Amino acid sequence: MFNEKRLPLLIFILPIAALILILFMFLYIYTVQQKRIMNDNLAYIEQSYKQHIIKTQKIKIDSELDILVYNCKNVETTLKPQLKRMVDTAYDIITNIYENNKDLPKKKLFKL
Repeated sequence: MFNEKRLPLLIFILPIAALILILFMFLYIYTVQQKRIMNDNLAYIEQSYKQHIIKTQKIKIDSELDILVYNCKNVETTLKPQLKRMVDTAYDIITNIYENNKDLPKKKLFKL
């Protein structure tokens, strides 16, 4: 089984085979480690991106809320005096109808 003629060939091939085996093991371990690092980086990037999107959307929502509040206040300050004038005008009209028709019964006054 063990031939002395093959001994120099085995002495020559065995270290090369061991070196190739060690190289493949090193490459496998390196690849697994790089894959783990890449997955960790991917998870970090995804989390960072989600946080960025949440922050951006929060800023947009806050700015839209500010615009809505501004518009509500603007409408209130614009329409409140107009509504007051309309109510005052209606009150004056009703008061005028009542003053001119005091002698009429209440049912006829309500119909006017």
